[in-house]
Amino acid sequence: MTEKKVKVGLIGCGRMGTAHIEALNRLGTAEIAGVYDIDMPKAEKFAERYGAKKVCTSRAELLSECGVELLLICDYGHQHADELHAAMDAGIRSIFCEKPVIRQLDEAAGLLKKQAETGTLIAVGHVRRVFPDQLKMKEILDSGILGRIHFCRIQSCVATFKQTAEGYFGNFARSGGCTLDMATHFIDMLNWYFGRPVATGGANVGLERTLLPEEKRCDYVSGFVRYDGDIICGIDVSYQCHGVGRTYMEIYGENGTMLCEGSAVSVVTNDYRTAYNIPAADVHADQMDLMLKMTTDRIQPPCTLKDGILSAATALCMMDPIPGYADFVKGL
Repeated sequence: MTEKKVKVGLIGCGRMGTAHIEALNRLGTAEIAGVYDIDMPKAEKFAERYGAKKVCTSRAELLSECGVELLLICDYGHQHADELHAAMDAGIRSIFCEKPVIRQLDEAAGLLKKQAETGTLIAVGHVRRVFPDQLKMKEILDSGILGRIHFCRIQSCVATFKQTAEGYFGNFARSGGCTLDMATHFIDMLNWYFGRPVATGGANVGLERTLLPEEKRCDYVSGFVRYDGDIICGIDVSYQCHGVGRTYMEIYGENGTMLCEGSAVSVVTNDYRTAYNIPAADVHADQMDLMLKMTTDRIQPPCTLKDGILSAATALCMMDPIPGYADFVKGL
């Protein structure tokens, strides 16, 4: 008996839409029922390449005429809240939304209210929750071998930034720069490790806030997140046109320090260093497999709507202080 395939719809045929549809095709358990992108020729080429059943001329057509069971929202971040409202209004009850799930804090309450009213399962695309190295780090933290955690340092540099002032990621007002696009991944990871933040802050370049239109785009944020138990986590993230790309994490506990560079995880004490064997993984396929299970089995995803809002709100507060941030976090 042939297994029934989940009917998937896609909004946004760009980089992340491509990554997720390719992952679904590798899994072989989904049917690409329809795709929509404001660039119709792009959508048509995408559909032909990946075997989508229909190219839709509007979002409404995709949501109402393709029998979509799982919707992937992979367009620009400042569009995500509106896409989510439209999908829930159309009766879609399983949604995967790329991060950031919100661009402005005032978008959060309406999304949470409508989700509660409709019973929609919404996953946010913080993929680090399925990275084998991050899962190992969570396992080590939960084991308690590091003892009480005092602080964490994260440094991440993307050194191949090619965006212009006209491009989405070169436009701070729309994208939120590296703070909302990349730092939010690490914020979500820290929230997963340590719980809800109690304070945050930072400073960032902010692209057009400080750069002239003719200057090459770059962005940088230096921020912190504080958690219960006085755990202080420093985050330095940059988008650069040149330099050396690197991601490095260090979590310091009373009994030892856990390090992660690239995907290499180790624990270091005064007496020993333990390196862990981290298996290779197809992380986007693993993530999409969980989305299919969310749809068919109605199980909660690794990163929920509330999780995504929490990480985005914290990133927004890093960029500009938000009065009442602590109360907002407590209310989630």
